[in-house]
Amino acid sequence: MIVLENNEMKVSIQEKGAEVVEVFHKEKDLQFMWSGDPAYWGRVSPVLFPIVGRLKNDQYTVDQRVYSLPQHGFLRDSTFSVIEQTNETARLQFATNGRFKDVYPFECSVEISYRLENNRLTFQWKVVNEDKGDMYFSIGAHPAFRIPLRENEQISDYF
Repeated sequence: MIVLENNEMKVSIQEKGAEVVEVFHKEKDLQFMWSGDPAYWGRVSPVLFPIVGRLKNDQYTVDQRVYSLPQHGFLRDSTFSVIEQTNETARLQFATNGRFKDVYPFECSVEISYRLENNRLTFQWKVVNEDKGDMYFSIGAHPAFRIPLRENEQISDYF
């Protein structure tokens, strides 16, 4: 688990999927992220790549070859390497390295950087095409936030 922390916030990020699983505001004593309760949905904030959503019949064609790819792709279940970390920043990387040719015919790497500044968490994605030709992909975030945040609130208080 990667932990970013300053005087105001604590953020926890799993190496699996580079997934943020905790965003905690210390002064307000608030956890902003969904718990990841597997009885409902076991994820918290997966990164979706190389597809966002679902393909018709979970299939697509490139250069007259049919490939099968599950909903939201494979990145959310892949382990990242930590290539740089400080108290308030982390940079993680994942490279396909030929391991996904049966479902995604493109060699690539994905770098995700997180930065904690005061009470704000920012992130940046960098996708690098390691092949010579065109590479087709989409990338997206699927964060789940905890509501209600406080005991005296209702879900209907949010929009």
